[in-house]
Amino acid sequence: MRLAFLVRAVLAAAALASVGLVATPAAAKCMMPGPTLAPASGTVPPNPVLHLLVPARVATHSLPRVVARLADRQVPVTVTADTAAGDLHTYRIVVTAAVAGPLRLALLDADGADARTWTFTVDPKWRPPPATTPRIAITRENTRWTCSHQRTRNLRFAGNAAAYRVVFADDEASVVLPADPGDYFRTPILPQTDINLALGHVSCFGHTLEWSTTRRATIRALLPDGSEPPVTRTPLALPPP
Repeated sequence: MRLAFLVRAVLAAAALASVGLVATPAAAKCMMPGPTLAPASGTVPPNPVLHLLVPARVATHSLPRVVARLADRQVPVTVTADTAAGDLHTYRIVVTAAVAGPLRLALLDADGADARTWTFTVDPKWRPPPATTPRIAITRENTRWTCSHQRTRNLRFAGNAAAYRVVFADDEASVVLPADPGDYFRTPILPQTDINLALGHVSCFGHTLEWSTTRRATIRALLPDGSEPPVTRTPLALPPP
């Protein structure tokens, strides 16, 4: 499993280097993860709201440049900064005038070429999945190998969203995380129901969050209609990893 994980990281780094998104000195030290979109495929509602998760070390503009095409015409996209914690920056992507049909999104590199692309089907009949309040298992992962390590506090539960927001009760700050930490290194597999939110140092990615004392937090699902239904009823106590 560890070998397969590292192979995916190598392939992701090679792809990003080919489009100029990875700084050479950093890539030489560690194989880089890449930007991921949540959701990354599938059916979405009209005027979908998506979440772009970008490693902080990936060279980009102050705001990523994203273009969208619905069938054969370009449609407006609004990109706004959402969260920044550790080595992870996230952005809210709102696509308007996308009411039905095939939708293609492209993340552009510094030269205006496609660095990453994602395809969807916009369906006016899309409906959100049923809201649930699953049992949350709080675990810890602490492993080390030749080129990196994993030291995370993990929130595991059954879910149906491609990304989640962890909101901290003390200051209302939040961090947006993919449904599984492997999504930083590969195209997410949908549907994904075994959710694993990793807070801390994630493999070759870096830190998704750094903290030294126990914090209390709630979890919200991020759905492509822009809603954020709560996953937890009460705040969870999260000791540092």
